Amino acid sequence: MRILAGLAVVIALFGTGFGVGQWWALERAATASEPVALKPDAAAAVADDASVISSAGRALPAFAAALEARDWDAMVRLVEHARLEGRDAEFAALYPALRAVAADLVAAEAPEEAAQLLATFTALNPADAEARFALADAWLAADAPAQALTPVLEILSAPLTQDIALQAAEYRDRLVALERERLALDGDTAGLIALYERLRAAEPTNEMHQVGLARAQLEAGELTAADATLRSIVGFEADTDTLDSLRDDIEARGSELRIDRQGNELYTAAAGAGRELKLLVDTGASQTALSSEALAALDARRTGEIRRVLTAAGEIEAAVFEVAELELAGRAFAPVEVLELTALPRDADGLLGLDLLKEVGDLSVLSATVE
Repeated sequence: MRILAGLAVVIALFGTGFGVGQWWALERAATASEPVALKPDAAAAVADDASVISSAGRALPAFAAALEARDWDAMVRLVEHARLEGRDAEFAALYPALRAVAADLVAAEAPEEAAQLLATFTALNPADAEARFALADAWLAADAPAQALTPVLEILSAPLTQDIALQAAEYRDRLVALERERLALDGDTAGLIALYERLRAAEPTNEMHQVGLARAQLEAGELTAADATLRSIVGFEADTDTLDSLRDDIEARGSELRIDRQGNELYTAAAGAGRELKLLVDTGASQTALSSEALAALDARRTGEIRRVLTAAGEIEAAVFEVAELELAGRAFAPVEVLELTALPRDADGLLGLDLLKEVGDLSVLSATVE
């Protein structure tokens, strides 16, 4: 192993004057354990081979020059050529040196450059799990957990051992928690859905990704999609209590009256005869009322009754109609008596009065946008 000790000195000599000090880690790395790709007896077998000593001597100055120029592609090429051409002693020195450079870049607060270096190397060495873990570490140091997920998911797609699979699964869960927290703070429900869709695509048999996706869809108000995702879960990994809780949450959300605040007015959505209606929530109105256009679209039946009602413009007479069915807050009401109003706020199809408000469940305010 005396070649490795000699190479360590050469690396140390050429590894100065970079970042926040000397590349002290290069000397340390050259005496580290040999990477998997190196045959255990390779260094001893070539210890007295003058051609290996000569080629290593030529490569190390080139490695140092690439380091000084921050030419990560050139650095990776040197390591790869040593590996592919069977120069095992040279590879045994350069591989840990490359890993040490990446670690020092992270320590020098240049994790993006470390990620660039390691991404180039791992693209050529897909079976090197340790280098992929280091790449994930670099992206995490750059505060980019979503990008750190990529190498971890790649490891999980073909783990070399059970221990590596467990390590990658723990790392994945930590990254997902970090990204989920960031998206939640930003209120980015679309990003949260995209995160779990990405996870489900990478690990389609992982039912916890499906549970996460259903909850993200529920949070975004996509109840139909959340219910469909829930129904696709077989229940091999997700326990019954988790699935029952998710089902209860979807049903509870479906029974809420979803409110959108626009300025000082509150609106909600109803539906009938395949048409969506935008209703102004009016707690001062005793009866629900719809516009003439909405009544016509719903094929409502005129009862012949006329009622006197009090509005903001004063007392008026309004015709009574019967709507076959109205869907509101996940429930169907049939039949429903409504009044006909000709004067309504812009973009509104009608008023939601106390007659139906008292029949629905909790109110859920979706937004507070001011026009």
